Amino acid sequence: MHVTINIQKIGTYTKLPDRSTIPFGLPPLLNEDENLYGLLEDELDLTLGLEGYKDTGFNDKYHSFFDYMKRTYKKGSSLKEAIGADFVSNRRNLVSIAKSPYEVKRVEIQAIRKNGVIFYVTKKKTVSFKLDVSSEDYSLPYGHRFERYLTLDKYGNQHNKYETLTTDECSKCVLRTTLSSGKETIKLFYSAEIDAIDREGKFVELKTTSYGHMKWLERRSLDHYLQSYFANVPYIIYGQKAGYRSERVFRVNKKWTNSIPNSGVNWKKEVCFNQLFQVLQKIKSKLEYDEEALVLHITREGLFFEPECSNNCTFMEQSFLDHFE
Repeated sequence: MHVTINIQKIGTYTKLPDRSTIPFGLPPLLNEDENLYGLLEDELDLTLGLEGYKDTGFNDKYHSFFDYMKRTYKKGSSLKEAIGADFVSNRRNLVSIAKSPYEVKRVEIQAIRKNGVIFYVTKKKTVSFKLDVSSEDYSLPYGHRFERYLTLDKYGNQHNKYETLTTDECSKCVLRTTLSSGKETIKLFYSAEIDAIDREGKFVELKTTSYGHMKWLERRSLDHYLQSYFANVPYIIYGQKAGYRSERVFRVNKKWTNSIPNSGVNWKKEVCFNQLFQVLQKIKSKLEYDEEALVLHITREGLFFEPECSNNCTFMEQSFLDHFE
């Protein structure tokens, strides 16, 4: 099966601390100071400003996305026609399904059909079955600090490296992605958090890693590729740390997203895209009518579908459904 993918940027928004949104808000501008790239003369200390740190952006689910849609689409319009898609999801669910032929995390994804559209939300996720594949995830505050070094403030100036780190606001891009195979097409509508935007208007992903190139290819390349690909991000900027528990970045490099599948990886993007298309196709065929629901189980033994009561899908907001026909 050959699957082609077309990703279209629909808009952007800023998510505020109360999970409301400002449509058309853009990510912070990338700090393109040449002294921040290559082998650094002055290493970046990732521990500064972490006193009282709390990731307040965690567990947003659909709150901000629903708010954005209510603000940008006319009340009483048809939801399916307004968004032009079969599915509403988040990027994380798409990545979990697409990478499952190679890298399996135990994930449960709820799917429920409302107003002619199927909504996805992650119900449960536990540790990966692939040894140490998430071993860098402990350092989330350090990743956010790296983002501050590599972005400018709202006045176009470098951030003060001693300022208190917060995650009260973030920027997201709204995308419509079309998967086509033969005569069938499946359309997805979702948002993805964007770390930065460069002077040419390109989206940028910012990451830290302690892995050398070969270990990164084996353990992180697939996840990073799919995450950036489905957000329409053309390149990733990496802060290289000296070791697993290191709190300092000594080198900063750029990697183009479309170059990753050709870098000697042990996976094929075509297999991932086929997996995503086939799973979406099956769910679409199982949920033919509104109020039908199921749970997709991604396990080491394979992918399984279980009928679900729509009343258990608590992520749906009635005010959002009332906004659309």
